[in-house]
Amino acid sequence: MDVKIALADSEGEVLTRESIWKLFLKGGRELALEWDMLADHEHGAYTALRDAFLDRTTIELLALDGASGVADNEGPRADFHIFTFERTESREDAATLAMSAKPTRTANTPVWYTTTA
Repeated sequence: MDVKIALADSEGEVLTRESIWKLFLKGGRELALEWDMLADHEHGAYTALRDAFLDRTTIELLALDGASGVADNEGPRADFHIFTFERTESREDAATLAMSAKPTRTANTPVWYTTTA
């Protein structure tokens, strides 16, 4: 499954009398996950994500750049809210979902996770 991991820092503008230049400081960090998946009602991941969206509850997600059982793969890990659960059905292909998630406030703050063997 392909996952887009969007990371960005917000910016704050700094104006001083000593400079004609606009200066900037880094603000809060933003994280969002976006992916497409099959709408397979029998698959545990589908039902967990669907339930988290419909019940407005959090779900722990980990998006790695490789297999979880292999050392040195990395990516964000956090408790997320599911914000997009968009179902597309065509006559010729299986139903798919466009999903998006953003971290939410819980005791588990987002971390950059690295796997060990």
